[in-house]
Amino acid sequence: MAASLAEFLSAYPTAGIGSGVPKLSTGVSGQKLIILRRFLFGSDVASHRFALIWSIGGFLTISITLLACAAPNYATPKYVFATFINTTGWPDGIAWLLSLLQGGLGLTGFDAVADMIEEIPNAAIEGPKIIINCQYIGINSLYLNVGIVTIFGCIYLGSTTAFNAIIAFAVTTLGLSYGIPIALNFIYMRQRLPERAFTLPSWLGWTLNIIGLFYTIVTTFLFLLLPSLPVSGTSMNYCVVALAIILLISIFQWFVNGRKNFAGPRITIHGEIIEEVIRP
Repeated sequence: MAASLAEFLSAYPTAGIGSGVPKLSTGVSGQKLIILRRFLFGSDVASHRFALIWSIGGFLTISITLLACAAPNYATPKYVFATFINTTGWPDGIAWLLSLLQGGLGLTGFDAVADMIEEIPNAAIEGPKIIINCQYIGINSLYLNVGIVTIFGCIYLGSTTAFNAIIAFAVTTLGLSYGIPIALNFIYMRQRLPERAFTLPSWLGWTLNIIGLFYTIVTTFLFLLLPSLPVSGTSMNYCVVALAIILLISIFQWFVNGRKNFAGPRITIHGEIIEEVIRP
């Protein structure tokens, strides 16, 4: 999926044209500046040695406490590694596929490269490299991610239904946004993209496009399913409701405004900015 999208990024190294989002983002500009300072200049709030001791010490403390509380009723190795418990009401195969939701969340950050592409030197060449290699995460970024995930974990403690809806909606909508350009490239026989610095070999491009589309279709279908049967108010997958509302709003906005005023990516040629308008 990343390699398929990298071709688009190389052909159109632009973040697109914003409308309402830049105006709304000014409300959180202060918070973003604080985060930016952390990435540019580091943090002197706590030393790296203290953070390492805190992390390892917390892990050991929790592990020892759990083991002590469980003694002597430890689970057998066979139960831990060979027992499959399915309480969802779905067949075992479907239940196993539903577990892809957590792993699929890690494949929803490719668009971040496109958001910053206009600040990257030699973007048409460097952008595809970044989007393919963005799975390799630095330690500092990993710590930041742990903190954000911990906050979302508090939502899980309050309502598992709300938490699952947020995660499923994020994975489903981002997956669809990645799948649409890949599908269009596939439908038009990979002939519509202009000349670009990054181009996959024909056989590899077709293979990766098909794999990316198959993954998008399967995961979208799975993540809209009910997490367990029979359905109840607490086991309902409200991702379906949220997705339906967003689709209705998007379709309405397209007919009212989007199909008349949508402008394509801006491309710089010999120092001049040319706006390519894509007609519906």
